[in-house]
Amino acid sequence: MTRPGIKRAFTRLRARISQENGAFTVRMQLYNHLKTNEFAGGEETADSIEEASSMIAGIAEQFYIRQPSIFIDIVMENYRDGTRH
Repeated sequence: MTRPGIKRAFTRLRARISQENGAFTVRMQLYNHLKTNEFAGGEETADSIEEASSMIAGIAEQFYIRQPSIFIDIVMENYRDGTRH
């Protein structure tokens, strides 16, 4: 839901959570699907997947991006065989 008087610059959020060496890297891209010149991105590190998820939720809330417009990829380490999946 868009709040009255607030201009929405971003309409989509794409995020990737990658587990690397016991930490989680969160890469996010915000963009406006109607105006391709409106975009932003960044990267942060989190100690847990819950913290990474909270970061994404916080950005989505800050820019009023609804759940159907949020896309998340998760890449986890598999410690049993040393591969990623």
